[in-house]
Amino acid sequence: MAAQGVRIMSLAALALLAGCGAAQDEQQGEGTVITGQDGDQVQIGGDAADQLPAGFTPYPGAQVVGATAVAAGDGGGGVIMVMQTADTPAQVIAFYRAQATAAGVTISAEAQTGPTTAFNGEGPNGLGVAVSAAGGPDGQTVVQLTAGSDR
Repeated sequence: MAAQGVRIMSLAALALLAGCGAAQDEQQGEGTVITGQDGDQVQIGGDAADQLPAGFTPYPGAQVVGATAVAAGDGGGGVIMVMQTADTPAQVIAFYRAQATAAGVTISAEAQTGPTTAFNGEGPNGLGVAVSAAGGPDGQTVVQLTAGSDR
């Protein structure tokens, strides 16, 4: 299920460049970077997780299933990351809520539906964060972290 979500997010990121004219792609390590004519970039895999906004990190001990980074020529951009961990959704949400608060993010929405807990919010310099954590029948929690800014 997580792999399908990663493919869908990767396709969504690629769609962001669809209006950028001709694009070039280049291999970087284990990832691929696609650059539009206007300088906007999408990076799939590789070190995309390293491009999280300051103050945000992959969940400790989690396996990163996939990561996509989008960088706009004007300095904006962000990362969509999917991870798996044996920790509970509550532990994951508490970890990212602490990171968000430390980064000056104001939580604007929270939800819990069945095994899924999520929140999102906005912070300084156009920072936006959305986190969801869903417990699965195999005891693993699937985490999706989306974080970026428009500057």
